Amino acid sequence: MNNLYPVAIVAAGYLLAFGAVLWRALGGDLTDAFVGLAPAALAVMLGATSQADRRQYVARLLAAVMFAPALLLFWASSHPGGGLWLIVLVVVHVLAILLLIVWLASFTTRIAAAPGLAPVGSLRLGRRIASLDSADGAISSRPGRTATEWLIDLRLLQGQARSHRVRLEVDDARGAVRVQELVGARGARPENAAERSMRSPGDPAFDPARPDAQAVWARTWQSTVIEPERLAATATEFKDDRVAYTLAPDRPQDAEAWIVLLAAVVIRSGYAWQPRLFDLTRAKS
Repeated sequence: MNNLYPVAIVAAGYLLAFGAVLWRALGGDLTDAFVGLAPAALAVMLGATSQADRRQYVARLLAAVMFAPALLLFWASSHPGGGLWLIVLVVVHVLAILLLIVWLASFTTRIAAAPGLAPVGSLRLGRRIASLDSADGAISSRPGRTATEWLIDLRLLQGQARSHRVRLEVDDARGAVRVQELVGARGARPENAAERSMRSPGDPAFDPARPDAQAVWARTWQSTVIEPERLAATATEFKDDRVAYTLAPDRPQDAEAWIVLLAAVVIRSGYAWQPRLFDLTRAKS
């Protein structure tokens, strides 16, 4: 697993640059400088916290990067030195957040190949992946458009109203497998409060008169963050290009469990696991 300190460095560096540019644009004094640079100090402190829960570590830093500059811009809007620079910085911040999310989806979820193993080759890896197909259809795979591509569908207990497709593509030149996930729902029953909520931006968080959603339609790209402990607890054994496996016994056998299994097969076949957030259009077929 990647060490996550580079995330803290990127977050602190961006907030430092944003605060410095805003301070210069405002022509502020020493007090304004302290205000503008405070978010960078916050990112440094958050970067020093524990990485035991990788998701929470990234979430803390991402929240700081998203909201601290917004608060600075609200503060600067009443500053006498504000003006066109504020509009420019709003656009820059939105673009920076989008780029950061794309980078995080790739960097924080990458898993290096198991040490001491040479890549087994795309054809052999494909046979191992195909051997994971289950009789109940919980996981099924098929070749993609090229000899180095596979599409895996995870159905589990979600039924036809929900879909979770994983696209794997071997990059032998880099010794990695590119991974893309697309999660969809077509008239599915809401599973949680977030899906049931029909709240629009700007609406109050609680409104007893607002109805709950009865069905959900959505298509979402995602990159699953795999916990090292869950990966280590997923046992695999290769027998003539077939995979015998045992999922982590103390975790639910949900879609994430199968993602972890796919990652285990890939890295124990000599390839790095490299999620990507976009370019799932090829996986629609």
